[in-house]
Amino acid sequence: MLERRKQILSTLAEEIDFTWQYYTLQKIRFDDRIELTTAIDPALRNWRIPSMSLQTLVENAVKHNSITGGNPLHIRIRTEGESILIENNYTPRSDGDKESLGMGLERIRSVYRFYTEENISISVGDGTFRCRLPLLPPEK
Repeated sequence: MLERRKQILSTLAEEIDFTWQYYTLQKIRFDDRIELTTAIDPALRNWRIPSMSLQTLVENAVKHNSITGGNPLHIRIRTEGESILIENNYTPRSDGDKESLGMGLERIRSVYRFYTEENISISVGDGTFRCRLPLLPPEK
């Protein structure tokens, strides 16, 4: 994780791999109360996104949602055009720390402001949190 923090951008393939490693730890903690699915276009695996952005969004989903046997957390990560879409069912914790909302998202936004004029898109509706991150072209 310390090495990843030094990188500003990573390939989508690296981020997906890192996110699966993080998820594996959360799976030990939550067992069948958490599920991650990914659907990534192989042609986009070398496109780039801010380092640790997917892991941050998965971590936020775990941190800010109520996760129970009757209400498991379902996280979906998929490519859509030249973007990556991260979605999870949204059931906010009643004891959530409102002070910390947005810190990880602001870091992701700041990286995008430096590299592109495209913005990230965040929405909550119909019981679903959605975040769309534009993919940045591969290094030449």
